[in-house]
Amino acid sequence: MDDRYAINAAKTALREGYNSADVEQILSVFADGFTDMTAGLPTFFGVDAKTILRAKLEGLFRDYEVDLTPIIVDIAIAENLAVEYGWHELTIRPKAGGPPEVRRTRYSEIWNRDSNLAWHIVFVMDNADQEPELVEELLFKLKAEPGAL
Repeated sequence: MDDRYAINAAKTALREGYNSADVEQILSVFADGFTDMTAGLPTFFGVDAKTILRAKLEGLFRDYEVDLTPIIVDIAIAENLAVEYGWHELTIRPKAGGPPEVRRTRYSEIWNRDSNLAWHIVFVMDNADQEPELVEELLFKLKAEPGAL
């Protein structure tokens, strides 16, 4: 199977896991010893990363209905490693009622192909997305107030 296709298929499994609240399906996309650098949280490594991810997912699905929309910008593949980046749009709807919330993050993931030729996420980092700005507007702000960023 083409590597890009295989990674996209694994990303589809991740999306479907979120959309169906299937914790095991989501966890299956991650390597057993992955590194999690999710914004706003400490960094977790190895078994701890999967334990924390499981707890976060169980809490999320207990309280919300969730839809994940991954927007992949690119996947760069070099033998058994791949780097993928883009945006994740997570729409969460409280089960207790109330308006939905859309969370959009920028992400980067490193994938590793295992001995069975399956791809798994071994590193993930994300942060809150920012409103797009034209380069000219940003340069103008920086000239006007150099410490603005």
